[in-house]
Amino acid sequence: MSQNTGQYEYRSFDAMGTRISFWVDRAAGRRAQAAFRAGETFIRAFDQRLSRFKPESELCALNADPRETVEVSSLMARFVAAAIEIAHETNGLIDPTLIEDVEDLGYRQTRAGMKGAPLSEALEQCPAPTPASPDTAERWREFSVDMDALTVTRTPGLRLDSGGCGKGLAADQVAAIWSNLLEPGTGYIVDCGGDMRVGTLDESSDPYVIQIDTVPQTPEPLSVELRAGGIATSGIGNRIWRTDDGFAHHLIDPGTGMPAWTGVASATAIGPTALAAESIAKLALLTGPTTARELLTPHGGVIVEFDGTVTELNPTRTEVHA
Repeated sequence: MSQNTGQYEYRSFDAMGTRISFWVDRAAGRRAQAAFRAGETFIRAFDQRLSRFKPESELCALNADPRETVEVSSLMARFVAAAIEIAHETNGLIDPTLIEDVEDLGYRQTRAGMKGAPLSEALEQCPAPTPASPDTAERWREFSVDMDALTVTRTPGLRLDSGGCGKGLAADQVAAIWSNLLEPGTGYIVDCGGDMRVGTLDESSDPYVIQIDTVPQTPEPLSVELRAGGIATSGIGNRIWRTDDGFAHHLIDPGTGMPAWTGVASATAIGPTALAAESIAKLALLTGPTTARELLTPHGGVIVEFDGTVTELNPTRTEVHA
């Protein structure tokens, strides 16, 4: 997804296995430069602490720690609390404890910069579309966080993956930092690899026009208008690879431990925050087209199905086209 407007200062860099982009209204002047510096510093620290692909990261250290209760940083505590809360809210469909499943499928190292396998071929060979289901073991319930003591308690050996909510949480945290650096009402956009948080605009200002990058590509470019909040896309086409048994991707059905082939190729959701939008989009993809429409209707969004059918939803209307 991208924002294209001339009134904004723009900065971008690579981190978290993706492209990070910042926009701040040019009227902010030097405050915009300070915001860029603070935002990049935070994102790089976030990546260093929470990447499962960096052996020296705090996440890897937590996952390997043999103690039941582990002291953690405030950032790690926020991440674990967010991940477990999302698991509770989705009844375990978004499960942060599926590292072993995704690693067994071949996703052991970052795929940043790697060309994925063709989605069209994968869809021709994938199983019949079926909604995902929770893992009956519900191992995510074994985690608890003490935000005052900054500790995480869990069964030793049970590992967490930051992929389920990392980008949305990072975008929201940058927005929180910028709220102290920019004047109230300053327009801005934080884009963490397609999970976006946008600054609040008043009714007299034109809304942000957010272009949606869908996989598979739609015949006509899609976009939504947004004045505040978050927007995120979850899709299977950007990280898909060949295996000995066919194809795999990074969005796992907790109930089977295998890639989720639900009939939804990508889902874009709007929410009050980037983290909320990311969670809604991922849940929409995991539950299949029918439930996805119900999930996206309150705030709006876009669904692209396996057969190329595109459904654009907002709170007042729905458009479907092939």
